[in-house]
Amino acid sequence: MTPDTTDAQPTTTTAQLYPQAAASGRDPSRAIETKKAQATANRDRITTAIVALQRQDQPVNVQSVARAAGVHPATLRRNPDLLAEVQRLRDASWQQPPARHADPEATASSKALKARLLASQQEGVELRRQLTQLRRDAHQALGTASTHPDHGMVEELQREAAELRVQLMDERDTTRGLQETGRDLADELTATREIARGYLRDLDQARADLRATRQELMKLRTQIATDCRRMS
Repeated sequence: MTPDTTDAQPTTTTAQLYPQAAASGRDPSRAIETKKAQATANRDRITTAIVALQRQDQPVNVQSVARAAGVHPATLRRNPDLLAEVQRLRDASWQQPPARHADPEATASSKALKARLLASQQEGVELRRQLTQLRRDAHQALGTASTHPDHGMVEELQREAAELRVQLMDERDTTRGLQETGRDLADELTATREIARGYLRDLDQARADLRATRQELMKLRTQIATDCRRMS
């Protein structure tokens, strides 16, 4: 008995999605993996560029990050999370108050926190790179499993990939915590600077009052000396 296929939905294959690659004899799935690997590499370069620009106290914006990463600005804009981080850092640099009269202890704490954050971001880049490599190795191992089965190798790769995912999630949590602490410290530093500016305004006013008092005292002394001469 012939099965009824009237309501069967057509299946779209990878070759149908990428007819040019299939027609040329190339494996479309390999082209997809290549594009994914390139996108991951671009993200890593962009993240590394952001960290490097921050460490060097260089301006952080779309153009500077793209130039440092060696990618087109459009590549950065295709990664909304990285674009948002670049825009946040750019806006923060515009809104940062002048550093004069800043509390040295608060400034030192801010620099130490920034160094920890940069180290955490750099470690995140390395973890993502390792995870990408493990995925690539696992894909190759699974692709040859039918002719050269090595279940132990596949399981080991999968275990290492799972461990790296956990490490990456922990690193992201640490980075978020450092960013929140950094924002709190920045708020405290801004408040400290505002208090210092208030003290400076009060000091300027006190100096002005002192000058006025001295002038009045000099006038009084002159008047007393004049009166003494008249009396003699």
